[in-house]
Amino acid sequence: MSETFLTREEVKELTGAHSRQRQIDTLKQQRVPFFVNAAGWPVVSRNVLNGERAMPKKVEGWTPPIMRMA
Repeated sequence: MSETFLTREEVKELTGAHSRQRQIDTLKQQRVPFFVNAAGWPVVSRNVLNGERAMPKKVEGWTPPIMRMA
């Protein structure tokens, strides 16, 4: 079992579909983020299902003095 991605069996259980295309269609309908690998199978990150979403890091940059007063 991969700690990063769901197994094919887990994706099958999540979607209730056996074929690649039906799994892809179901994931789209459910708005579950995924990507399709080179073999054509949908790949779902475990973090998505755990409610963990990678947030972009806030870039701390230079701020003009006038903006710091606000």
